[in-house]
Amino acid sequence: MIARGTIHSSGPKLAAYLTTGKEGERAELIELRGGLPGETVRDVFGDLQAIADSATRAEKPFFHGYVRLPDDERLDRTAWLKIADRFETALGFQGQPRAVALHHGGPEGNHLHVGWWRINADTMKAIDPGLFIKKMMEEAGKIERDFGLRELDRQPNPDRLTKPAKQKEFEQARRLETDVDAIRNGIRQAWDGSDSGPSFQAAIADQGWILARGDRRAFVVVDERGGDHALGKRICGITAGEVKARLGGEAFRATLPHIDEAKAIQKARQEAREQGRGREEGRGDQDSRQPEAEPGRKRGSKSAGRATVASDDGGMVAQQREAMRSLTRRERLAQLEAQQRAEARRHEPGPDHDGSRHRKRGRSRRPRGAARKPEDERPARKCDAQQLGIRTLSAPGRDRKSQAAPL
Repeated sequence: MIARGTIHSSGPKLAAYLTTGKEGERAELIELRGGLPGETVRDVFGDLQAIADSATRAEKPFFHGYVRLPDDERLDRTAWLKIADRFETALGFQGQPRAVALHHGGPEGNHLHVGWWRINADTMKAIDPGLFIKKMMEEAGKIERDFGLRELDRQPNPDRLTKPAKQKEFEQARRLETDVDAIRNGIRQAWDGSDSGPSFQAAIADQGWILARGDRRAFVVVDERGGDHALGKRICGITAGEVKARLGGEAFRATLPHIDEAKAIQKARQEAREQGRGREEGRGDQDSRQPEAEPGRKRGSKSAGRATVASDDGGMVAQQREAMRSLTRRERLAQLEAQQRAEARRHEPGPDHDGSRHRKRGRSRRPRGAARKPEDERPARKCDAQQLGIRTLSAPGRDRKSQAAPL
């Protein structure tokens, strides 16, 4: 059994997650305690949030518990409610308003979510669950024995150099598809092998990561996919203040890029890597289409009147240069042919009666500010039909359109 918990700041958001779940999951509400008949989880948690905001100074008035079994084990709803009661007693939330929901399907299988209101209605103070992670792990072991479930090994992993990552960091690693344990171990190894800020920064850079200054944390490490990992007791084994003093304090911190800048740098690096892989794949396809080299051909020999460059790919550099020359020649020939076609069209006679070429449509506009030409210098206008000896015949039924016919 896997059991986790976290203190929550928003009742409406917690209610929305309990009743909808993640993509691909189906949420089933099996109990709602603390509301009036007919009210939904969002109604109840919204009212409780308003009470906490107006009557208390608690910034996180809710607690979210999560319980999951191995994929090959199943429990009915009655057993799930008993498990929720067990964790409620262990955390000190007896009798508090709560919502219990089962989420079916999805990558995590069937699992339980419980949301509690932490505010004591008599004292209007928040209930402190204490070391809730330790309490939930101990209670999970007892539930496994009492319900006959498989007992999981909760001993620390000897290969893990750091404490387990928190839920937020796990979700980040799942979204970015990174190995959070490997990254944290790499940070710890760089920490153990350094004795100052610059040496630790260099060790982090060797792994493709960036040491940056954070907003809530003094120092963070940004991995190659843009995930951030705060330096503190869970990774380095010492407090954040001791980490800051060892790295050089504010003087060294001021020389580091901001976390947003570091993420932008990692994003640019990732895009460059993807473009490089795309070029390599395209070059591989082009090489596969090229004919095989003649047997017995020596690198550095002359072929087709040109000297090849000795390289490990059997003269591939010379082939690429020749391809570029051929492309340049083809572009020049195509440009020359286009110019010749345009020149030929310009000298072709038009369909006018006198055999002259087409006159450009539209009137040429006089530049602004230029004086008008005198009447004797202006070009003669096109003559009308009467001057050409053509009379106009009206065609009936054509909406006053004219048809010209020779006399």
